[in-house]
Amino acid sequence: MIQDVLAQHPWLWPLVWQSTLCLAAGLRGSFLLRRRAVRAHQVLLLGLIGMAFLPAISQLVRRNQWGLFVAGRTVSLPLRHERAVYDDFTLPDRPTIGRSSDAPTPIETPPETARPTAARFDWTRAIVPAWLAISSVLLLRLTVQFLLGRRLARRSEAVDDAQLLHLLEVAKSRLGFRAEVRIRASARVRSPIIWCWGRRAVLLVPSEFRSSAGLDWPSILCHELAHAARRDHVSRLLAELMVCLLPWQPLAWWARQRLAALSEEACDDWVIACGQQATGYARTLLGLAPHAQAALLPGGVERETRRQPREDSAAAG
Repeated sequence: MIQDVLAQHPWLWPLVWQSTLCLAAGLRGSFLLRRRAVRAHQVLLLGLIGMAFLPAISQLVRRNQWGLFVAGRTVSLPLRHERAVYDDFTLPDRPTIGRSSDAPTPIETPPETARPTAARFDWTRAIVPAWLAISSVLLLRLTVQFLLGRRLARRSEAVDDAQLLHLLEVAKSRLGFRAEVRIRASARVRSPIIWCWGRRAVLLVPSEFRSSAGLDWPSILCHELAHAARRDHVSRLLAELMVCLLPWQPLAWWARQRLAALSEEACDDWVIACGQQATGYARTLLGLAPHAQAALLPGGVERETRRQPREDSAAAG
């Protein structure tokens, strides 16, 4: 069946091996550089970009017959040997052997009627419609997540806490982040998270943030601002789109999960590089409550409850 599918859709095989090659190289590089999360994230992101553009470029080159993909020669060459003409040569008639009248005549059997065969389902024609259906469902899910995150940011309330606003300015100065960021509170948020899709980034905090005494707010704010400075929301969107466009590619799902984890580790490295203490930051992460994240929201610090930041983290970049 696979050979029939590839024969009917010749563009599918280059798409399979090129996407697999790019993702495998990106994942391999990310694991080799696992001690340097920033570099590992960049390598994996390059693999996703190559997965997105390499198949399209190769098809464009083939259609325009550029480089090594030039079509073969189509001009017909004259034959070296002319075909001999045997118009005047005729074969003699073969003698016919007469049959005796006493020979038994063969009994004619009625032709067998063709049995009706059951219609077989053509899998080769159903693969592309099924692919489009799954991709449409995933794109619809991604759109719904975006709208839910946008509604969450719009329905939140403005925060006018002077101390928290001062700590935000301190975190911005440490990271060199110049864009404007608004702090808003929502009862549906369990731990700080940043929404970057808009003219201004919105930092969402829990409504009871004033009662969260003992939290290392400068580290938390540095972590969330690092997501905005690194444009992690754009890289996560690219990973989500690749999963939607190629849902049959298992490496795409793995790369999406790996990219999100590396972005969290890279932001931890940025926090430590800003001069925050790793031990206090680890206690803060353990005190935060986990909750589900929308796909287009950069990962919040609540994901870091699974590990502690490394004290020997490399500097950002």
